[in-house]
Amino acid sequence: MYIASIGSHVHVLLECLLSRDVPYFAHKTTTEIGTCRAMLTDDAHDPGLPQELVDLIVDFLQDEPFSLQACALAGRCFLQRCRLHLFCRVCFTDGTSSRRFLPLLLAPHIPPLVREVSVIGPGTTAESQWTASDDTLSSVLVSFVNVEAVHILSCRFNSVATIQKLRTLASKAVKFLQLDTLQFERTEDFFSLLQCFPSLRHLLLGSVYVRSNEHLRVPHPPPVLLETLEVPFRLSLTAIPTVGLLLNPWSPITLSHLKSLRIERLSLNDLPIIMSLMEASRVTLVDLLLGPIRMVTASDLDLTRHPMVLPLYHLRYLQIQISNSVLHRRLFKWWTNVFQMSEQDWCLEDVTIKLWCDGNSRTFHDTHQWSLLDAALTRSCMKELRAVNIKISFPPRSLAPGIIAPELSDLIRLACPSMVAKALLHVEPW
Repeated sequence: MYIASIGSHVHVLLECLLSRDVPYFAHKTTTEIGTCRAMLTDDAHDPGLPQELVDLIVDFLQDEPFSLQACALAGRCFLQRCRLHLFCRVCFTDGTSSRRFLPLLLAPHIPPLVREVSVIGPGTTAESQWTASDDTLSSVLVSFVNVEAVHILSCRFNSVATIQKLRTLASKAVKFLQLDTLQFERTEDFFSLLQCFPSLRHLLLGSVYVRSNEHLRVPHPPPVLLETLEVPFRLSLTAIPTVGLLLNPWSPITLSHLKSLRIERLSLNDLPIIMSLMEASRVTLVDLLLGPIRMVTASDLDLTRHPMVLPLYHLRYLQIQISNSVLHRRLFKWWTNVFQMSEQDWCLEDVTIKLWCDGNSRTFHDTHQWSLLDAALTRSCMKELRAVNIKISFPPRSLAPGIIAPELSDLIRLACPSMVAKALLHVEPW
């Protein structure tokens, strides 16, 4: 209540502060990344506010860089907190970005504040790649001693020399890495980039293309013990080999410590590689998220064969998404079959089923299918199960939620008496 009250008056307080006679107007010259003399030195005016109040004000403005710059100039008590937010994330988008950052290296207290680095290239089809020609990037990156997250986007790596520039981060405790819209000439180049981050634990693997998928036996340092793997799009023809490369014996990534696997979109053709990922991490994998599975061809509708390739018994947490579109509506029956597959003891504790209701389809109004799911999830082999969460979602500005959502919620509860009796079932909007 106290924090909310402060937050509602932050801008008014700032206007009062900045209207005072403080010498910040002399420091208007800034670079594109927000540096100024008052931020590099400690000669800012001190308005004499309690530090707790100052920190709350600055934290409230963390996503407003211009307000943070004004605060940094308003008083010494604002300065350090403003620096934390202004310099925690640094983005390099062209060949001049690193050169603009060079003046900051003169202030030794600035580089250690950088926690997140983004390197964004001109795209994989661009003739000129600034990451290859920029000779300053390495010297800037090496000054960042506390980097925890790295994003590498829209780059084409034509040589190992370009990748070596990122190796200056190898000694840092980088835990999170996002790779998206990247192109590599060879498999070993892709592996070389992954080797730059020996402390990596969380990998967000977007669209990555390797032109030559050769399995070269190249020695590598101790394995990277990945804990979380997320693929935010449907596994396409270019993505399947790249994700599969993580299973290569010569990959620097090991999945034996993987705890969480998240695949946002997929088709039934992708299930074999997902099964391989799950098998490689069977001992440690406890959390799985699978988005809507596309079912298109006649073979996709063979619902007695495909569930066999998706063992879920060892998981503790499972999240699945089902939509009522033409491509996904048979998923309801498919997932029910998956849960019915075996009497083997399951470790599942929490199941979340997200229903995406688009249009007037009544796919999810099949009481018989809900009854089958109720029976499957309340068998004796599911004794560890503590919650089944059904979350219902509708498109923005849809008129359906007020009518269909209550009706569907009641239908689900009536069709699942066993889960209701065991207090497992929770139906709510998504």
